[in-house]
Amino acid sequence: MIRFIQTGDVHLDTRFSGIRDQSKRRQRREEHRWSFRKIMEITGQTQPDFLLITGDLFEHERFSPDTINFIIQQLERIHPLKVFIIAGNHDHLVSGSPYLTYEWPDNVHIFTNRGFERVEMADKGVVIHAVSVTPQNRPDYLLKGYVVPKDERIHIVMFHGSETTDRRSMELWGDCLPFTREDVLSCGADYYALGHYHSLRPVPFQEADVKGFYAGCPEPTKFTETGERYIIQVELEKGRPVQKNEIRDQQGRRYREEIIRCDGFKTRDQILEKIRALSDREAIVKIVLDGYTDPDLELDLQLIREKTEDWFFASEIEDRTQPDYRLDRIDNLLAIRFHEEVEAAQKLCQDPGEIRLLEEAEILGLDALLRREVRRYEA
Repeated sequence: MIRFIQTGDVHLDTRFSGIRDQSKRRQRREEHRWSFRKIMEITGQTQPDFLLITGDLFEHERFSPDTINFIIQQLERIHPLKVFIIAGNHDHLVSGSPYLTYEWPDNVHIFTNRGFERVEMADKGVVIHAVSVTPQNRPDYLLKGYVVPKDERIHIVMFHGSETTDRRSMELWGDCLPFTREDVLSCGADYYALGHYHSLRPVPFQEADVKGFYAGCPEPTKFTETGERYIIQVELEKGRPVQKNEIRDQQGRRYREEIIRCDGFKTRDQILEKIRALSDREAIVKIVLDGYTDPDLELDLQLIREKTEDWFFASEIEDRTQPDYRLDRIDNLLAIRFHEEVEAAQKLCQDPGEIRLLEEAEILGLDALLRREVRRYEA
């Protein structure tokens, strides 16, 4: 049996563009360093057989020499433990990459081939098959047709890629070394260590027979990355199911989402009162305004953001409210007819974007018919 730690998508030096306050963005970048330092501490304490880092360790477009030296220093802390690193789409392998130009500790192996490269640890009976992302290979289905040897050794495949079975995640995170469920099953590896998606999830997607995992990001980078974040400890024995333990101690700050129902609200003050009740100066919160509001309510999201900015460490406000133009509340015959026409058009639509466009068009039309004034929408 072997035991190893898997992490990735650390994104040191990321922008944190959703956080408006520059000093707080700097603080979050320091907190990301703390998280990586903590990962090294956990790895040193648990003494696994090796550590896998599955890409996007840092931001290539923004990294500082200080950050690269920090990473190297942290990896030296766990010497002689073997560390395997691949480049992802944010720290991709290009000319001038720190992966190619800096001197890395001798316990660190960075995969620099454009195709799968094999590294064997004969004393442990393990073979790592891994590839880094480059601008040239990023769209390629590199796993398709790749088959590991059928022998007594444990074969681990590691890359930073997107599983095409999950179309929603593909659209959200983009096409990067794409692969299919069939590619995983035909490859024949004992485990697949994946990076790119920021949530902990099995490989293949939604399959009962788990062949590997995305560990997700150890520290959140976006308002959508709510809840617990992990690194994982994996135990593998040839011919037996994958055993995974989730480790949370590296997460310094949690993001959360709060939904505020605004049914019947007539003024912004009612919304502000609800938001104030959630205030926490250490919290990073995505606030979703939902429900049916009075048609005369003018939200003015920018004003709400300004008024609530000091109530949280950082916050984002999303408006999902709709004016209360439900059919049972409309007595204008022309407006009813307009509603019926839009509803009929929606039933013929297959594209979610077009349906959303019709919903917005209906609100604007009902504004004109019932309020005699068309509201201004924030893009």
